[in-house]
Amino acid sequence: MAEDGRRVLIPSLILSAAAFKYYPERIMTNTVSKPDFIAIGPEKTGTSLLYTLLRENPQVSLPPCKEIRYWNEGNLIPPHSLNALLTSTHWHYKDLRKRLKRSLFLPIRNSLHLRKTPTSTLLWNLRYCIGKRSSAWYNNLFRQEGKVTGDISPLYYHIPERQIQECSKHNPDMKIIIFIREPINRVWSKARMNLIRHKGKEAADFDANEFRDFCQHVYSDWLPYVETIQLWKSNFPRVHVAIYDELLINPKEWYRKICEFLGVEMNDSSKLNKWVNRGVDLEIPGDCERILFQQYGDELKQVGDLYNLPSWLEKYEELATRFSDHSNKDGLTRAHT
Repeated sequence: MAEDGRRVLIPSLILSAAAFKYYPERIMTNTVSKPDFIAIGPEKTGTSLLYTLLRENPQVSLPPCKEIRYWNEGNLIPPHSLNALLTSTHWHYKDLRKRLKRSLFLPIRNSLHLRKTPTSTLLWNLRYCIGKRSSAWYNNLFRQEGKVTGDISPLYYHIPERQIQECSKHNPDMKIIIFIREPINRVWSKARMNLIRHKGKEAADFDANEFRDFCQHVYSDWLPYVETIQLWKSNFPRVHVAIYDELLINPKEWYRKICEFLGVEMNDSSKLNKWVNRGVDLEIPGDCERILFQQYGDELKQVGDLYNLPSWLEKYEELATRFSDHSNKDGLTRAHT
């Protein structure tokens, strides 16, 4: 691993020096805090779709990669360092190494096909992967003047309060978009992705015992929607809650509300009615639904009441009738309370 990292590091450092040399001085000394907005949310709530849509919006500028994860480093992700970049087995640093390699070899591949490599993209990737983390470094990842800039990093949903406060100190005027999805369907979708698609299995191979263990793992790290939304609202004055269930019913209205919140015009996108990262089609078995209702039934009703979500409340009533003993958590516990 280390030897492989060194082969990448030497040319990377050379190109990184070039990146700093050719960046305009006004960018290096820019004191305007960026980005203009942050979008967060648990997996399977629509963040990938939003990234795809806003990348095509001429009034918005998003980074070449969807997830920056700057505010996760030092809590959910080990602190950034050259040693971590070269040797860490953490999935985040594996991802950075892959991005770095692709960036270094992209000019060669493009030259073979008589294509030009955008210098700005190459330099951005080098700065992102190698650059020393700081507020100035983070600012310079979002340098498109005249456009709304954003960081769509779902994992920010899990950062602790002290990190949210640091984020607010960096730019208290940032707009925050928080994605939520009916919790039982969200965990079921995540389970299908992790236990079936990622393992190359067929729907018929679904293992209920494996699912139970998976649910316990997810639930132990779960941060309830209301608590998380309140944390961000107490540090940022402008917070928009984007509800995945509205996306299913009226995708244009869901996207229109987000564009209105960001202060940009809604672009016509052919991808709006298509699925991004679509999961495996498999109806939830009754025993699995009981486990999820034991875990998320109370939250289903709380959020449904708070945001006037009929589908959430109807599901709660239907499952509460079917599983009248749902107050028994059956050994399922959550670490965060």
